[in-house]
Formats: sequence, C-alpha cells, structure tokens
Amino acid sequence: CLDKGFGKNEPVDVVVRPEDLHLCEPDQGHIRGIVESVVFKGMHYEMMVKGPAYTWKVQSTQYRAVGQEVGMTLTPDDIHIMKKSEYSGLFGDYSSYSAEYDEINDPDFAEEDEEGADNED
Repeated sequence: CLDKGFGKNEPVDVVVRPEDLHLCEPDQGHIRGIVESVVFKGMHYEMMVKGPAYTWKVQSTQYRAVGQEVGMTLTPDDIHIMKKSEYSGLFGDYSSYSAEYDEINDPDFAEEDEEGADNED
C-alpha cells in the first residue's frame, strides 16, 4: 500500500475496489477463490468470489462461470488504507460480501428500522 500518515496501531479500514481485482488462472493469482455468482451489468460482470478468508466482489469484463476456481491479482497501488470510519462494521465488511447487505436492501428491514425510530420518541 502506498497510503501514509497513520499512527502506530491506529485503527484503519483496508479497501480494494472491485474493479482493481484482476482475474487470472488460479495458480497465477495472489488470492484464489470460487465464483459464487455472476451478474452482467452492461459494461462488466460483477462476480462474488469466495476466497479462504473473504468473499470478494470483482468487476471484470472477463466472464467466469459459477463454480469456477479463479485467481485474483492486485498491485500495491490497488490497496487503500483509510482512517477507520465510525460506521465500519455496522453494515458488514465493505471489502467483502456480507449477508447484512441483504438486510440493508430489504424494504421490510427498512420499515422495521423506521418503526423502531418512531417508538424512541
């Protein structure tokens, strides 16, 4: 990573943009994973790739099939360090897919949240 200006043991968020992960053969990647889902977004495919520690969102013009093992590469320029946000961890780990995203996008979940806010008055 090329980011600087952080104190020793300062809490940070590590961010890799989905378009900065490049697909390759499994044995040529820094990270290996299995494609769990593929959605064509018009200009690129958006894939969820389950690795050993995280599930990564990858945006690529290269199609890979569900169930296919892939490699992923990135460079130090692709890794970004940011000061830890007060919202970190509230809605899942933004560097990977989380089931909490389903709750955020669920209209019933939003209604329940609004109802809870009304009861706080």
